[in-house]
Amino acid sequence: MKLTSASPRLMSKKLKSPQSTLRLSMMDCFLIRIFRKIQRVG
Repeated sequence: MKLTSASPRLMSKKLKSPQSTLRLSMMDCFLIRIFRKIQRVG
């Protein structure tokens, strides 16, 4: 639940820092995989 509440903050950081879009995109893919695993377990 904490990850979901922190997601909007990451989105705002993306708009502010275009240089780190690649890094954030990689983190997003990693987080998406974790979310899918959590959903399967749940």
